[in-house]
Amino acid sequence: MKHFPEALLEKESPQHQVVFAMYRNLKELVDFLDKDYQKQSRALSHEFRGHILQISSFGAVTIGATAALGQNLLASDSLARIALFLLSCSVVWGLFHVLHSTERSAIIQEQQYLRIRSRIEQLVREHEKYLLNPNPSQEDFQQVSRATEEELVENKKEMTGGRLVPDPTARQIFALFALGIGVLLAAVLF
Repeated sequence: MKHFPEALLEKESPQHQVVFAMYRNLKELVDFLDKDYQKQSRALSHEFRGHILQISSFGAVTIGATAALGQNLLASDSLARIALFLLSCSVVWGLFHVLHSTERSAIIQEQQYLRIRSRIEQLVREHEKYLLNPNPSQEDFQQVSRATEEELVENKKEMTGGRLVPDPTARQIFALFALGIGVLLAAVLF
């Protein structure tokens, strides 16, 4: 976004100084949003890698269990077959869930960032228009001030209310995996 040189916008009248201060704060807010979005994207990527590592460990246990049981036990013991079915389901379900939830989180995060940034950039342009006006009215000043206040309130509401809540599906997948381990132990011990 291209901005005017601040020397052209800064003037001595009290109202201009107030609007100019708001203008600079809004530009800083845009920079903060850019950095915060990058930070959130890195955090999401790190979380995705952690989930993939967990699912990989589930898969390793499933492969190890298959090798340990051998073909004879799998052919004769229904509990062993049930255990491997549960373990395999937890791995596949977990993989699809991680991919879907990560993609969904990334889309929501990007949409929120672009929506807020677009509104703030529009507000910055309105401030520039006011500051470039050689003789702005009191009504113009009130309009810009009110728009700024409303936007900041809306941004605060959206930033605090737009986060994703913890997904209980991950606990369900882990419970299914634990059940598979339990059935597997029962097949081996009894």
